[in-house]
Amino acid sequence: IDYHDSFQLFLTTRNSEPDISPDVAATVTCVNFSTTWAGLTGQLLACALRQERPELEQRRSELLRQEEELKLKLDQLQEILLQKLANAQGDILQNKDLLASLNETKASSAAIYESLSESSHLQADLNKECDVYRPLAEFGSTLYFVIIDLRKVNNIYQFSVNAFMRLFQKALNGPQEELGDMRTKGQQKRLQHVIYQYVSRSLFKADRLMFALHLVNKLYLQQIHESEWEVFIGQAISNIKSDASKASDSLPNWIEEERAFDVFVLKSALPELYSQLQLDDRGSWSGFSRSGECEDSFPVQLARKLSPFQKVLVVQALRPDRLHSALLHFALQTLGLRDLSPSALSLKQLLPETLATEPVLLVISPGADPSEELRALAHVTVGDQHYYEMAMSQDQVTAALDYLHAAARQGDWLCLKNLHLMTYWLPALEKEFKSLQPHENFRLWLTAEVHPKFSAILAQSCLKVTYESPQGVKKNLQRTYASWGPEFISSNGQGDRAKALFALAWFHAVVQERRTFIPQGWAKFYEFSDADLRAGAEVLQKLFKKG
Repeated sequence: IDYHDSFQLFLTTRNSEPDISPDVAATVTCVNFSTTWAGLTGQLLACALRQERPELEQRRSELLRQEEELKLKLDQLQEILLQKLANAQGDILQNKDLLASLNETKASSAAIYESLSESSHLQADLNKECDVYRPLAEFGSTLYFVIIDLRKVNNIYQFSVNAFMRLFQKALNGPQEELGDMRTKGQQKRLQHVIYQYVSRSLFKADRLMFALHLVNKLYLQQIHESEWEVFIGQAISNIKSDASKASDSLPNWIEEERAFDVFVLKSALPELYSQLQLDDRGSWSGFSRSGECEDSFPVQLARKLSPFQKVLVVQALRPDRLHSALLHFALQTLGLRDLSPSALSLKQLLPETLATEPVLLVISPGADPSEELRALAHVTVGDQHYYEMAMSQDQVTAALDYLHAAARQGDWLCLKNLHLMTYWLPALEKEFKSLQPHENFRLWLTAEVHPKFSAILAQSCLKVTYESPQGVKKNLQRTYASWGPEFISSNGQGDRAKALFALAWFHAVVQERRTFIPQGWAKFYEFSDADLRAGAEVLQKLFKKG
């Protein structure tokens, strides 16, 4: 099309990685306003100062404001001076008014430069006081960029800066007993714990160990040497120059043939570590090779010499059957956690964290359905007349938007289900939601399975919880009992009924966990979902009422 010479087109997107084709990119100037490490560090430092030293942050903000005003005034004086020089008539040296104006401008500029110099000295003194909280801000900024890496694993693992800032503030508001450096370290530990709990409940259980190892690798650099990490992830193989086909010839004869190559890689990439191991001493390694928990059965002379991650590398080379357990032990020990999986969480426990301006996305797996638990929570919290739910399909789009506006206006709850079937519509939903001015009691609940085309911007703006069977029989029982609640279990005071409910919950947990070990346990994937558990509980309820 023909366009005017003064025409300009500005495009904006909240997508941090927009899909721009090469031919378009050549004609577009991209200005990236996304969060940077330094920018976030400054925000977190200001947040920490407002919490810990509000008077310091106030003085710092005031100095910054004064500096900006002085710089602006200096620019204005220079502009006025240039205008007067440009408009001067005749001989400039004979123009008394102009010369007087020039002298006045010079004096004003000198005063401004002096004020700026004084301000910069004060700013430097203030920065020394602020630097006490800088390690915490830098730790938090690094932690944020660690968690946003998760989007490379699954596009639904998206986290916003606003949510992170709320969690940072929550960590600062925790109990403050330490002083000085110990206080900062305590705050870092508390922040790490808060972030891990928040993020891990948004992840599927298969990805939690990966996330824990990623945290250790990025936050605890002293725990893992770069060359050791390369051996662990397999990059060291490309650096081996000797003939790997003769690997077993240079190794002790008690090492099995299928393990020879991995031990050879360890020997070639980390010769100092290999010499420490003294694998030729077969007697000291016999207990390790036969132990059912070899990660805790290292030879006595090596138990204290090796770092925790070096022990992982040895297990990886000699006993890969125990690698998962060794990694789990290493991650828990380094991060100071009791368990990688978060404690059993019910929607009732999640409710205090929800906001009217932040949708809640329940990421479901096949067979998992939180609808009944959500209905029960809505019945108790807002009443059935203020709760609406819709299973999404193409002909429901207009009705869904009508319900969304009505619920936001009246403070109702709305649940839109199966959004993975409507991925093309999600940007429109996100745009409509952002334009709302919702009632404080309004809540938007969304359910979806993982989908490669799920809107990254919508996922980022949501409070996310994965809804799948917990890992382990114990955690499955805990979640079942958390969803039932003590009132349901002990109603009517019938001991036999409580025992029957326990048997049902136990059966449910065993069937859920058994599916993990197919085909060793069962030949096929038997489904016993939350709906079956609920139906079983209702049958028991009716039986004991008749009795």
